[in-house]
Amino acid sequence: VLSDRPAQLQTPIEVFDRLITPNELFFVRSHFGAPRLDLTRKLIVTGRVEAQLELDLPALQKLPQHTVTAVLQCAGNGRAQFSPIIPGVQWRHGAMGQAEWTGVRVSDLLARARPKREAAHLHLAGADRPPMPSTPGFLRNLPLARALQPDVLVAWKMNGEPLSLAHGAPFRLVVPGWAGALWLKWLTRIEVSADEEPGFWVQKGYRIPPRPVEPGSKVPPEQMVPVAAMPVKSVIARPTEGTSLPAGTQEVVGVAFSGAAALRYVEVSVDGQKW
Repeated sequence: VLSDRPAQLQTPIEVFDRLITPNELFFVRSHFGAPRLDLTRKLIVTGRVEAQLELDLPALQKLPQHTVTAVLQCAGNGRAQFSPIIPGVQWRHGAMGQAEWTGVRVSDLLARARPKREAAHLHLAGADRPPMPSTPGFLRNLPLARALQPDVLVAWKMNGEPLSLAHGAPFRLVVPGWAGALWLKWLTRIEVSADEEPGFWVQKGYRIPPRPVEPGSKVPPEQMVPVAAMPVKSVIARPTEGTSLPAGTQEVVGVAFSGAAALRYVEVSVDGQKW
């Protein structure tokens, strides 16, 4: 537990010795805290479309279902290891996990809504609300070209079980390979637009410099680009840091993944020099 108001819960590093992260140990990242559980909540698809959609969970479940296995990782995973310290939840390794996600393809929903020719972006909103009127709502933007790819889902199952409230029930967005900030929980609205979402979290938050800069440098938001595909990352799950083991052969287990492409191999060093 890094925080309980709102809930920020890390997956234990030793769980990364397997391909699928158990639901009960899967990390939780919240901006404002979960809204009340409402299984009758509807998803509205609107904006630059020929036909507006309004679908509840039973209506979504009547559409063709698909399952993808994908890593969900917070954009700030590993932040606690940065120097100098940067603001935000101080995650070490545990703001990630892999699950099987089941739902309907966003491309199938958009095929029914029929975006207009000028459509280029999806504006995303969830049911969670900021604690104060002056706090900007957590709105996100997904390029239409990415949304139309077949692995992007509105999901209601996680590892074969209905989503818990902490993980976005009744349904959430799944964007494999992209940072968790795009995997909007408690999804309520998909607005098709010609332009990028104008709010704070898109125009100023979740942006990074397009090239390396000096640590601590101030880079204006307009000179940065939105966080999208995850970089290559790896972590050793077993043996854990600080473990003492008897002499002899030992098994080293961990995970490695990339947001953009499959990995060909992993290199491991036991002395920091020979790989």
